[in-house]
Amino acid sequence: MQINSSSRLIVTGHGLGGSVASLFTISLLDSVWLGKNRPLCITFGSPLIGDKNLQQAISRSPIWNSCFLDVVSVKDPLPRLFIANHTYMPFGTFLFCSDINSVCFENPDNVLELLIAMDSTRDQNQGFKSANYGNIVKNLNHKTISNDFITVAGNMTRPESNSVLASSISLQLGTLGLTPHMQVEQPQQNIDIITLEGKMIKLEQKFIYQKKVMFSPSKKLNLIKRDMVQLEWYKKGGKNRGIGYYDSYKRNVSILDHDVVKFIKNLTYYWKSMVEEAKIMPQKGSAGFRKSWLYAGTSYRRMVEPLVIAEYYSNGGKDYMTKNRPKHFVLLEEWFWNEMTRARTRNTALELACPNTVSCADILSAATRDLLTMLGGPFYPVFLGRRDGRSSLASSVPLHLPTPSMPISEILQIFTSRGFSVEEFVALSGAHTVGFSHCSEFISNVSSSSSYNPRFAQALHNACARYPSDPTLSVFNDVITPNKFDNVYFQNLPKGLGVLKSDHGLYSHPLTRPFVQAFAKDQDAFFKVFATSMQKLSLLGVQTGRKGQIRRRCDQIN
Repeated sequence: MQINSSSRLIVTGHGLGGSVASLFTISLLDSVWLGKNRPLCITFGSPLIGDKNLQQAISRSPIWNSCFLDVVSVKDPLPRLFIANHTYMPFGTFLFCSDINSVCFENPDNVLELLIAMDSTRDQNQGFKSANYGNIVKNLNHKTISNDFITVAGNMTRPESNSVLASSISLQLGTLGLTPHMQVEQPQQNIDIITLEGKMIKLEQKFIYQKKVMFSPSKKLNLIKRDMVQLEWYKKGGKNRGIGYYDSYKRNVSILDHDVVKFIKNLTYYWKSMVEEAKIMPQKGSAGFRKSWLYAGTSYRRMVEPLVIAEYYSNGGKDYMTKNRPKHFVLLEEWFWNEMTRARTRNTALELACPNTVSCADILSAATRDLLTMLGGPFYPVFLGRRDGRSSLASSVPLHLPTPSMPISEILQIFTSRGFSVEEFVALSGAHTVGFSHCSEFISNVSSSSSYNPRFAQALHNACARYPSDPTLSVFNDVITPNKFDNVYFQNLPKGLGVLKSDHGLYSHPLTRPFVQAFAKDQDAFFKVFATSMQKLSLLGVQTGRKGQIRRRCDQIN
């Protein structure tokens, strides 16, 4: 069966059919639902499925958890069928409905407590007569959650709390008819509303706290990249001292060697937690990682594991790779190669399915867009149908591309002569928010220009001290967020943190400076202009129709 993941898919079912709908939705998510519109499962009066492990796996992902909505009537006994001994646990959002009102619960522990309470109040002679969910759906179209004030009956005492949380729990229970009045008017009911309310308040407080301290990969990834930058500087510093960072860390004699331990601990804690999250998620292999996490994890593994190995053997360890390699390193490497295998399979399948059809130019254009998007940049449509050139000469490059040492006025002339506005030129220069530059491209300008931040200039000199003998030495173009596509590059320029001569020229030139300032303040404006400018750039000098060729190998002319 084929499912178009670009369209919204709603899976629904009533009673046991709802249980089947939930299982089917889980299978869709487990097969990696790639569309932006994830499936939505709506069930009506369905019994619980899955144990505590399944509940935790789904609840750990807010996106997955939001795919499930369970509509439950307070009169329906079927959803309460398997609540004994807490064998089956709820997940997703529960919409509890009375005859006239409804209320939502997201905390699975409170959902379970509420199901138990409803089971205690049900009519024992009811049997398994199902509720009329058709009428409930009709009522939901024009009813809202009850905001009636729930009074306290008689001399009953309630938990002493004036908090919004306590009032909210009381209001939610009252909406479903679970009030202290019930114990007065229906003393035969086997339920203590005051005790239930107090217990649910504590469970909700615990739920809120757990959400605050829950490990959040996406929020912490950008923070943890700072430690990776520190490691990069440590590695480059080792080269300046004439020693590899592996040997330097193994000897552990300098202050830098001691300082780097903290960065390694932070990174290792994050990636161990990240791998555990991916293992818990009911997904397969590296599917638990977005590509941005997978590649960031690979960078971490390649940078940190040599240091872990150095410390391991310096402490007398043996057989690291076969017996004592940390599991998270093993899985990160395994998932990375799984992804590489899938990528090669996709490329091979493309050529086999469409021989002499898709050009290398189109593949490169689409891959560029996808990489920028993975790093947090804007998405933009890529126009397809290009053909590859019949010549590739290195000698022709300087005639068409500006160099970093050019004055900004000359670079601007190159772009405007090809139909780009000043604003578009500045936006395209914002691509320097990612990537790196070799020391040979800028170090002479650092010494001769006063526009560099003094401390930054000294750091650049330190990083490039050995570049005459090692031409591969390089630094990040954006030293603050080097692995994220954002507008921080523009924010760096007024602070003297640009790397290339052209970077400083953007801020000093009267025509380009206003746009630098505008993009530094408004990332959305930068993204919008950048996206349209990239589309415009991708159409420059395009060959179509009978011009050019479709290369069988991208590094060779047919």
